[in-house]
Amino acid sequence: MPHAAGTMLGSHAAPYDTQFPHPSWAEQRPEDWWTALGIAVRGALAESDVQPEDVAAICLDTTCCTVVALDEGMVCMHELLR
Repeated sequence: MPHAAGTMLGSHAAPYDTQFPHPSWAEQRPEDWWTALGIAVRGALAESDVQPEDVAAICLDTTCCTVVALDEGMVCMHELLR
């Protein structure tokens, strides 16, 4: 969480599990990503002592491109192969 001048005020990482149901397979749950994002944002805010209403933007980065298939209710249809 950088200050407008570029000074880092806080950061936080939250791990999530990868399942290996078969040899050479790796699956992750998008719900775990969402939970980890919330934990990471709250941790960065706590470390920085910045109030949520003072945050202008959030940037998120991942290590690969993954399509998340959703049903009509915006619920993930299955685990994701990585």
